[in-house]
Amino acid sequence: MPVSTKPITSPEQGCLYRNRLIHAIETAGRTWHIAYTSPNLAGIQAAVSVGLGVSILPDVAVLPEHRVINEPGFAPITNTELALVIADHAGRAARHLADVLADFCSNFDPGATTAFQSGRQRLAAKA
Repeated sequence: MPVSTKPITSPEQGCLYRNRLIHAIETAGRTWHIAYTSPNLAGIQAAVSVGLGVSILPDVAVLPEHRVINEPGFAPITNTELALVIADHAGRAARHLADVLADFCSNFDPGATTAFQSGRQRLAAKA
């Protein structure tokens, strides 16, 4: 019996989530194909909701019509690290935005129980 490929719904080429999604599927010994790409989270959520494929979603983006995949063999999805770099010649508004983002990230508590605070990502599929 031929092995079917796992359809994935992912952000566009170059996105860390896309690379991590492919790694998780390949680590499980599965083959994959791109079923849908979108430059935004809402597009990925919709594609997963209608069953076009699986994707990596942050906890806050897992909808009631999604299910988290906890199958043996899939590589654990760990947190994604981001860096904020601001140019020396950046204007006042850009510096203020950088300060606000840095403050938010400095006060981020991954152990907090509110949905907004959750920074964990999950492999999700249609429920």
